[in-house]
Amino acid sequence: MLPGCDTITLAQDPDTGEYLAFHKRQFDKRTRPVARQVFLSVSKDMQHWSEPQLVMNPDETDHAETRKLKGGMHAEFYNLSAFPYAGQWLGLVTVFRRTGPPPVKGPGQSGDDGPIDVQLVHSRDGRQWQRCSDRSPVIALGPHSFDASSILGVCNSPVIVGDEMWMYYTAITTTHGGALPDKQMAIARAAWRLDGMVSLRAKDSGGVIETVPIQPAGDHLFVNADVRTGRLLVEVLDAEGEPIPGFEKSACLPLTGGSVRQAVTWRTASSLPQGKSLRLRFHLTGGDLFSYVFETKR
Repeated sequence: MLPGCDTITLAQDPDTGEYLAFHKRQFDKRTRPVARQVFLSVSKDMQHWSEPQLVMNPDETDHAETRKLKGGMHAEFYNLSAFPYAGQWLGLVTVFRRTGPPPVKGPGQSGDDGPIDVQLVHSRDGRQWQRCSDRSPVIALGPHSFDASSILGVCNSPVIVGDEMWMYYTAITTTHGGALPDKQMAIARAAWRLDGMVSLRAKDSGGVIETVPIQPAGDHLFVNADVRTGRLLVEVLDAEGEPIPGFEKSACLPLTGGSVRQAVTWRTASSLPQGKSLRLRFHLTGGDLFSYVFETKR
């Protein structure tokens, strides 16, 4: 039997085939009663589940942000939607900021009040999770009335539609402890460009990003970038960090578009060197770099 509470999301590990169930629990029997946290149980057959392990719990930074609210007490995590994405795992955790009991208490109403928004977290294996340095909401509350005060849960994984990724979520017009009939729920949709939840951003003064040595999985390089108000140049280095002749920054044709798929070319070459480890050095000015990919043109 899988222990849990009133929220749970399910994912499957593409490497091991195991099922990962992320569920909310309001206590940790090994220590003492605590607030809402996210636990993980793992199964190979959907019948036998591992003992729940704590994987996401608020820290003092979360509590400090909550105390900035009127009546703010502490932060809790309502649930976690996790999914494999681009060789890693991404997660959307709903952050409940407790502000005490609701001002008006009605039948069947929660005794805990406060807003709930959504933050991005990441993992290499789906088990060990890290917070992003910028904890601003990846799905913020409002500006529409249907999700003005709470987002209770997010679907298990994104839906890819064209050049966008969509996530559906439960939107609430009031804070968690809101009373009927003001409290109304709806299904809402958040949309980003592909790979667009985060980016590396450079101001007009510019910035440089360099990768570790990598073995390209193709002979052509494409970038997902928005440099409509700036530009992007890419140079290719050898494993020791020295520019490869013909692939210097000065030889790169500047990119100035906003597409999720822009081909990188150099004045005398478009195909990357093969059979060796390379580094990429991105020179970014006035724009955002979301991702890059190697492909073989046919």
